[in-house]
Amino acid sequence: MSSAVLLRKELLALLQDRVLPDLQRQSAPSIVLARVPLRVPPEIKVREIKHAVLREADAEKNYPDPKKWSDVELHAVRVPVLFCVVEGEADLRMGVTTSMLAELAPRERRKYTKGGYIFSLPSFSYFLVPPFVPQDTSFYAPWFRSERHRGVVRILSVRVLPVGALCHCYVLQDETYKAGYSLLIEDTQLAPALGILQDELSASEVDNNIVQAQLLTLMLRLQRGMSDRVPQMTDGLHQRFPDDAPLQPQASFLTNPLVETVAQYIRLHLHKPLDVREIARHACVSSTHLNRVLRRQTGMSTMGYVMHQRIEVARLLLSTSQQPVQEIARIAGFPNAAHFSRAFARQTGLPPLQYRRRHAHPKDAVPRIYQE
Repeated sequence: MSSAVLLRKELLALLQDRVLPDLQRQSAPSIVLARVPLRVPPEIKVREIKHAVLREADAEKNYPDPKKWSDVELHAVRVPVLFCVVEGEADLRMGVTTSMLAELAPRERRKYTKGGYIFSLPSFSYFLVPPFVPQDTSFYAPWFRSERHRGVVRILSVRVLPVGALCHCYVLQDETYKAGYSLLIEDTQLAPALGILQDELSASEVDNNIVQAQLLTLMLRLQRGMSDRVPQMTDGLHQRFPDDAPLQPQASFLTNPLVETVAQYIRLHLHKPLDVREIARHACVSSTHLNRVLRRQTGMSTMGYVMHQRIEVARLLLSTSQQPVQEIARIAGFPNAAHFSRAFARQTGLPPLQYRRRHAHPKDAVPRIYQE
């Protein structure tokens, strides 16, 4: 039996036997949104981290993540991550940055003088980390206490990408921390569902029915994605998929609301055929107006921008994975490998395999972890 089949069986058992039955029993799921101002259910304990508020200027670039504060072992990613404590009690951290505080009213801002918080989450509680909020650097056990850990902690991690989600299980047993591989569940509706959940948790008055419904939606879609077929297995480093690839040309122009809307829609549907009318209809503008705005903001037509996104995703996968060219072509939305090779060579000046040989990144060493 392959490793992918065994991992699928393990994750399906977590969802079917534990996560989903608990969600269906309770009317108010215990969940923390990792951002300030803090809203924490009474059953979750919070401790302050004593270091100062994190300055973005002090962060270093940590591929593929945008920012890392090595001295406090925190990093930020471009996509949301949902953690579910399935067994035991876990300590999960979030950092507070100067830009996060700048978004608060002065009266609220004065409440937050520390660099972050540690949340002690009991079984069947959730921890949602929005994009760009610092969290634990990978490969550190979820236990920040003076006493040694005894027993078992099991955490289901769901890292939501434009094309779906990376599902992962962390286990801390006594003092041994294990993190193996992830499964890629391809489902473009997971990102919008998690977005609705985050918006509801940010509302002035949270409706627990909506929170429970969105959590159920996410977990049921993950269950269905695993049940329909054996998902693709990836390494636990999460560095093999275009979840947070630095698409350099877009950094300076994603300040226009229309362009942001269009860019998000394209990323979510990149693996499908796209046309101008469909994208314009989603953005509620005419095709002519959309082309005009994109040319002014990006220097590209709508379909030129779609092609740019496809090639950027392909470049990332070629340089950081060993996936076959045909599979990369499919993920990036090309109808076949031959079409992909021609388009890629036209944009980059190199055929895909030659680009891979020149730009492949060495596989990172994995510290402080038992990699199964």
